[in-house]
Amino acid sequence: MHRSTWRNPAPLPLVAFWLPVFLAPATLAAQTGDLKKDVRDLDIRHRTEHYEIAGTVSQDRLEEYGRCLEYIHAEYARGFEELIGGKDVGTHPESPSKTRSKPVNPPKPDPSVEQPDRFKVVVFADGPSYEQFTRSYFRGQAEHTRGLFVPGVDLLLIRDEPNSSETYEILFHEAFHQFVDRFIPHTPIWLNEGLATHYGTARPTSTGLAFDRPRNEYCRIVSSAASLARLIPFDEMFDADSHRFYNSEKIDGVDFDRRLLSYSQAYTLVAYMLFDEDGRLHIRNYMRKLAEAKSGKEAAAATREFFPPNLQERLVPAWLEFVRRH
Repeated sequence: MHRSTWRNPAPLPLVAFWLPVFLAPATLAAQTGDLKKDVRDLDIRHRTEHYEIAGTVSQDRLEEYGRCLEYIHAEYARGFEELIGGKDVGTHPESPSKTRSKPVNPPKPDPSVEQPDRFKVVVFADGPSYEQFTRSYFRGQAEHTRGLFVPGVDLLLIRDEPNSSETYEILFHEAFHQFVDRFIPHTPIWLNEGLATHYGTARPTSTGLAFDRPRNEYCRIVSSAASLARLIPFDEMFDADSHRFYNSEKIDGVDFDRRLLSYSQAYTLVAYMLFDEDGRLHIRNYMRKLAEAKSGKEAAAATREFFPPNLQERLVPAWLEFVRRH
């Protein structure tokens, strides 16, 4: 990518903080039980430095989840060091699809000591137990999901899958929403989902995480939509609320729906930025600005500032060239 793609006429403001995003495929608010109260009464079977984990899987499996959650927490924290008060541990890797993060060796806290700031996670051993739980609280809104983050109660729900790679993709995606909701609550949905999808490509190894599973099918979807002039305009994608972003309406002339195209465009744009030095700097400065936003209106203003029409005009051909190469 030519460096001038990311050069704005005016210098970008540097604000106090930076990085990624929040939510899940839908905000699940229509509860039938008192989930907030029940979360306080969870039977926590495993604690790590940053997580409290309950569930119906085996103890060994819970502990494996805890280990991998600490790995991905360290990846999230690379972009949040200023927000969470940690030391500078670097920015996004030069080539996320090929980089392996170093393993994390967190201290082992006393399991009997409760800490209210730990993230809470429930892991279900199978589909029926997950579905029974979600039906009891969400009136069917969680149907056809395998994991979700519940805003308002800071709870992550995950269904253990026979294919562990699928489980971890869902876990790392949804845990990212949970992490960012605590620090930057007004992040645009496209960026939220684009970055969460990026983190979902991480693969656990014996020595940490490998980012070697890029979502190439999303590149193919974007290329197909571009060839048929069916791309969602950037302004429309940047401004989309949850109803519009997750709308599964069919698009004339293509074999995928709008929701899938929204995810594909968001992920590939984020991947394009993270693979480029100037793009990473741009997204870092943008997230610093979003971290200061006190409302969705202020976040939308930050998006307009960082993605003005003249930048969008330069961005589209460079982004599509990146997509076609992948």
